Amino acid sequence: MNDEAGTVTQTSGQQPMNQKAAVEAQLMGKSSGIAALLALLFGGLGLLYASIPVGLVATIIEIVMLIVVVFTAGLGLLLYIPWHIICVIAAIVLVGRHNKRLLSRL
Repeated sequence: MNDEAGTVTQTSGQQPMNQKAAVEAQLMGKSSGIAALLALLFGGLGLLYASIPVGLVATIIEIVMLIVVVFTAGLGLLLYIPWHIICVIAAIVLVGRHNKRLLSRL
């Protein structure tokens, strides 16, 4: 059916199934930037956005690392600071995998 602008529209008012699935995949996708920021700021807790199981394990590791930092008078920071960098990289990779899985379901 043609509207006033001369473009073709569907009579049912719904998008075709493959376009609708693509839009849903984009809406359900996760942002790599947000994942990286959360992991940088919160370490293991930030990974919960990217993957809940990985985030839980990383949070437990981070708690142990914080205890080490306290008992070593700050020397544990040599491990703690690189840990946040590892968390950022892991978050970006995990979000990329999540988004690829969403797109592969189309």
